[in-house]
Amino acid sequence: MDVHELRIHTYGRDLDDAEYMARDAIATLLDIPIEDVAVAVVVDSVAEPLAELQAARRAKAEADARETSAMSHAVTALLRQGINQRDAGRLLGISHQRVSQIKTQLDSDRAA
Repeated sequence: MDVHELRIHTYGRDLDDAEYMARDAIATLLDIPIEDVAVAVVVDSVAEPLAELQAARRAKAEADARETSAMSHAVTALLRQGINQRDAGRLLGISHQRVSQIKTQLDSDRAA
């Protein structure tokens, strides 16, 4: 493992070991406790695909949050129109039990 900023090179058998060795080398060089040293392990040869994966995961999490919000609004709108839970589930592509769970959660959130 290389710590370019401090011109340190260490070796570890795996990522955990390499991280520890880098922290130890930095702590020794800077004469500070190892507990005060944090490092981010970056594998340069796969940094781009890993960054792409992280971006995709963030986008998925944001899409999931939007879907959850939209589902809650749709359940509320359908039930307010007098549509029963079974039919609401059919329209939403989910089970009537899931509609009931969402309704219960919404009612609980409103009561809090």
